[in-house]
Amino acid sequence: MRYMCDFGPTQFEEVRRAIAYIVDRDEINKQLTGGYGTVVDCYATDATADFAAIKDDIESELIHYSYDLDKAKNEIYSFITADNE
Repeated sequence: MRYMCDFGPTQFEEVRRAIAYIVDRDEINKQLTGGYGTVVDCYATDATADFAAIKDDIESELIHYSYDLDKAKNEIYSFITADNE
């Protein structure tokens, strides 16, 4: 999922993280591909040229967001209670 992050609600990191937590990517994979697809955390994958050379660097910085409604709520609550001017 890609976002236009220079305006609107998705300009805020907390909102983007909340969205990441409420999207059940594993369930989407199961429903759309019968579980034969693969959930990835970035555009670079084993199918990408030269991925093996940078795989460790990329994977050490990625966050795998699993479905977690409570974490999504906490992100939004943190955002609306913080001073976000």
